Amino acid sequence: MQYTGFIKRFLPFAMTFAAGLLIASFFVPIGFGRLRRGHDDKHRNDYFELKMRFEKSEEENMRLRNQLDDMKINGSNDARPQLMEVPDEADLTVPPPPMVPIAPVAPHRHR
Repeated sequence: MQYTGFIKRFLPFAMTFAAGLLIASFFVPIGFGRLRRGHDDKHRNDYFELKMRFEKSEEENMRLRNQLDDMKINGSNDARPQLMEVPDEADLTVPPPPMVPIAPVAPHRHR
């Protein structure tokens, strides 16, 4: 007798929730995330690939910083020949931007 209030409130909620899951299952796959192994593996592979690229770029960055620090400490330009030099006869002018096309005229309606 004392559980009738609980049943009167819980039963409609449970039935509505079940009906909502049933309707939603037609549009969205309802399941646990571990059932989609291929999807997780793809993200895991992408993560490790990005992590490896990040570590490689960090090592390159550290190498370049050390090289720059050595250049600053030594005060010489002995590391300068390793850099790419631009030839004097190179044309470094920037061409002008292309002309903007004329906007088409909208047709007029005659009454």
